[in-house]
Amino acid sequence: MDTAEVVIIGGGVIGASVAWRLAQLGCTDVVLLERDVSLSAGSTGRSVGGIRHGFSTAANVQLSLASSAHFRRFSDETGEPAHFVWNGYLFLLDNADDLRVFEREVAMQQSLGVQGVRLLTPADIKALVPQINVDDLVGGTICASDGVGDPYSVCQGYAAAARRLGVRVRTGVAVTGIRVEGGRVAAVYTPEGPIAC
Repeated sequence: MDTAEVVIIGGGVIGASVAWRLAQLGCTDVVLLERDVSLSAGSTGRSVGGIRHGFSTAANVQLSLASSAHFRRFSDETGEPAHFVWNGYLFLLDNADDLRVFEREVAMQQSLGVQGVRLLTPADIKALVPQINVDDLVGGTICASDGVGDPYSVCQGYAAAARRLGVRVRTGVAVTGIRVEGGRVAAVYTPEGPIAC
């Protein structure tokens, strides 16, 4: 019977990043299982990869600050490319009520340390993107520290870094059951047989 201290079910960006982080912390008896033939086959591979700070709650802004700081160090920490492009996010507003909401949100984002976020007038927007018709706009916002990444590359990067630290990554392996004994997972079942935990 196969054994592992930790079994992670799901080979998307979350599963791969958890496997890498555990291995970094010294827990290398880890198996990452993905039912598809490749990692990133589910929601990770379908994501547009947007990384932004323009949220309406402080908690989400703070999470974005922490994650974007990590993504900026991604290649240095994992040794893998991720193809990030930090070209900003532009929001366009066509009514005064939304503009008032975004004014409050930009002030909150700036107070939390978001770099490059600011309000825009229609003239500012036209100067940034001349192709936009601003006749019906009342304003907008831009955050220059926003960008996009390649979710597939991020997931593959985490998995490659985790493998180098000893994590076993198995694709094409569906989980068919979980046995719990004494309040903890005792085994994870796959068509290849159980993995004792």
